[in-house]
Amino acid sequence: QFGPRLRASQSAADTVLVTNSAVWDLLEPIDNDKSDADFGKHIQGLELYLKMLVERYPNVTVYWTLPTAIQVHVLGEGCYKDIRCIDRTRYMSTSLIQRLYDKQRELTTKLNVTVIDVFEATYVSARWLMDGDGRHYNRWFNSFLQDWYYRRMEKNFFFE
Repeated sequence: QFGPRLRASQSAADTVLVTNSAVWDLLEPIDNDKSDADFGKHIQGLELYLKMLVERYPNVTVYWTLPTAIQVHVLGEGCYKDIRCIDRTRYMSTSLIQRLYDKQRELTTKLNVTVIDVFEATYVSARWLMDGDGRHYNRWFNSFLQDWYYRRMEKNFFFE
């Protein structure tokens, strides 16, 4: 949706594309043929994606947002009574999100992609999650983090 405006950008110094992917990859079932428990396919796809963005938009700076912490203990009691919720949260774990974080951090360092790293901030911010949800932080907390990072810079931000 931002493609034409990003291609028209004149300078990477003032235009930033912010993108990410983590939670959906974390929650994908790991007990089937398409299993990617070590996130190898995810990292391979991420590398292709980041290289494509840099190539397609040479006058744009790409920022990758690293994963946020997962807070399994925040899941509401109702989740354990609903099979859809059980299925969606079955693979939520601190160790898996840490592994995904480490792998994304390693790749973005290798590719020299700027990162937004809020993992530690979210790790200690379980109280700011949406009620009964161990993955999604509430609007106030997201706004707080965005203000912290983006309003201090004079750039044009595009969020994918």
